[in-house]
Amino acid sequence: APVHRLIYEQIPWVKFIIHGHMFAFGDSVQSEPLPRWPCGAENQALDIIKIAPQKMESPVWMVNIDGHGFVALLSGDDPAAGLDALAN
Repeated sequence: APVHRLIYEQIPWVKFIIHGHMFAFGDSVQSEPLPRWPCGAENQALDIIKIAPQKMESPVWMVNIDGHGFVALLSGDDPAAGLDALAN
């Protein structure tokens, strides 16, 4: 999807992208949700790129999409560790 291509091109630390149709909660979630675009649209990627950290120190960063769900960006080479961090 266009959203994945742009995120992988513009945010070099991202190794995996997870999208879910529920809101995420916790310390690694960006405080303000992004506006809703069609799922996977380039506009969604551009909004994420604007606010995502350029250097990542933790295994997961998440943002909610208003009225849609969440996008999680995972930084590690081990997707299982990223999923564990996402679950917490």
